[in-house]
This record gives sequence, C-alpha cells and structure tokens, in this order.
Amino acid sequence: MKLAFLYAALSLSFLTGCLEDNPPPTPSKIELGMVVYEKYCGFCHGAEGEGYISPAANALSNQDFLKAADDDFMRDAINMGRPGTKMSAWSEEYGGPLSVEDVENLTAAIRSWQTEPSDNLVGGESQGDAEAGKEPYAKECAICHGDEGQGTSIALSLNNPVFLASASDAFLRHALVVGRRNTGMKSYAGILTDQEREDIIALIRSWQKPIDIKKIANPTQVEIVINPDGPEPEFELGAEFIGVDIVKAELDKGARMALVDARPSSDYAFEHITGAYNIPFFEIDQRLDEIPEDTWVITYCACPHDESGIVAKAIRESGHPKVAVLDEGFIVWMDKGYPVTTVD
Repeated sequence: MKLAFLYAALSLSFLTGCLEDNPPPTPSKIELGMVVYEKYCGFCHGAEGEGYISPAANALSNQDFLKAADDDFMRDAINMGRPGTKMSAWSEEYGGPLSVEDVENLTAAIRSWQTEPSDNLVGGESQGDAEAGKEPYAKECAICHGDEGQGTSIALSLNNPVFLASASDAFLRHALVVGRRNTGMKSYAGILTDQEREDIIALIRSWQKPIDIKKIANPTQVEIVINPDGPEPEFELGAEFIGVDIVKAELDKGARMALVDARPSSDYAFEHITGAYNIPFFEIDQRLDEIPEDTWVITYCACPHDESGIVAKAIRESGHPKVAVLDEGFIVWMDKGYPVTTVD
C-alpha cells in the first residue's frame, strides 16, 4: 500500500465519519506499520519486502524466512539493528526514531506478508564440532557470508551478535536445510551431510559475543564545517557521487567542507566518520537551515546511497548546488582505515 494512498484513504474515512456523526475508523496495526515501513525500510528492503534493493538487505517477505522467524526475532532486529552493518537500531530505546508502538505495528506489517504456515523448527542445540565446521563452511558458505561470517554485499553477516542472540540453532538448521527460495541461499539438503551441517552450525555459534548496546542520548556533535578556513575542495560541480579516496585526499589537504551523516543517531553514536555532523535522513526537511551556504556538503550512509541520497536530494532541491553523496559509503571508508570516531 503506498503511503499517499493510505493517507488519502484515512482522510476520506475521517471526513465520511464526520458527515455521518460517527468517529472515523481506527487504522489497523498493519496499515500503520506499512506507513512506518515505507518511510524507514522500503528503500533498502523493497516496497513489498522483496529485498536487495540495497546490497545485502534481505527479503523480508520471503516465505522461507517468515515461516522460520518469530515476532521476537523481528522485534530484536528492528530494535537493536545489526551493529557494524547498514542495519540501524531503529527503536527509541537505542537512539532511533521508532516508539514501542511503531515497532509493534512494523512487525505486524511484515508478518502480514506471510501466506504459508509457519514451520516447526526441529532439533535443539547443535552437538557439532566448530573446528570440523571450518572446512565445509569455507567450501559452501564463505563466498557469500565471508570467511568469518562478517557478511558481504550479497549476504548478511552471520557473526553479528544481535543476529546470533536472536537466531536459535534450530533457526540456522532450518536455513541450511530449506534455504531461501528465489535468493542466492539454496537448500543444502543433499549437499551437506547431517554432520557437516551440525558442524557449520557449531562454527557459526562459536562467533557469538555478548550484546552490549546502549542508547547514547543526544550524541555530542562537532561544528558542521570541517576546516572552516581551508580552500575550496576540487570536487566536480554537479557530480552526484564522489569517491571516498577523493574526499579523503581533499580533507588531507585541509579543504573546507561538511560531512553529513544521514543515518539515525543510533548509528552516528556508535561510530561515524571523524568530523561528520549528524542529520538523519528522516529529519532533513526540518533541518535544512543547518546546512552551511557556499560550502561543499558530502552526505554519507552505509547503504551506501539510499539514506545519503535522500539527504543530498533535499539539500540540492533547496537550492544548494555543492552537494554529493560519498559513493562507496561509510563501510568502505571504515574498511580502508580512514579516520572514524567511536563513542564508548
């Protein structure tokens, strides 16, 4: 359901109710959740949860996923995100914009895509051998999920602490046996032996670490302009994207610019490019007056273009011509060892 259509429908219902001297109908949790989904989720996971609009943003409407993931699994993912990845912590509890009610409605909206009965996840904790699991994992899994489960542009991270705290061994077993239809995650039934499967599960479980995520309220920000007395950076006017190496080189020269982190404050508080200023993509329309005039603005996110693209577009449409998106995004910046500030 498109956001504009839902707003129109709710407005029409309200007017009709007034004319009939009756209260307007209350939107369902699913309808309200779809509004939240379209604003915060759809540009990465797809308008109908089809996934992979943004790299590694999984298909939320995939029936094999929905048949295995319970509501607690989804709430944890929404609330705490996947620290260190592009999946933000969205709940107010952890510094995001969503209330408890928003999270419940969003969970209901995602669940509404399920059209097949939930599967009974079989088996308890794996009795496999983590060391023995390294060989079959390297052969069958590493190419997509990374050598140590860190994830890639085509598959999620298996070593993420929030994921592992939410995913039981039975959930992992289900994914290996059933797979995720119409995605790169095939069924490994008949490819892996039962013992190899259990050993891989034990290996993945060995990567689990305690969760230590805390809300950092109102994280301290720096001045928005970096090197205020520096020269103009040699960026191409009109360029939609500018690469991380080019931006880093100009910063090293002492060029004057603003780096705007378009992610939720929960991500900014966790870690951000040193010197960056946080304006979440869903706040940009109300905070355009914070953008300095006649100064180059480089927006960034981890997607790497979705949230930052929303902010850059809003700035450009406000009449500011010197704006571009950090092409490869925050994760590549971090992987290159460029300066990052982490808040403890």
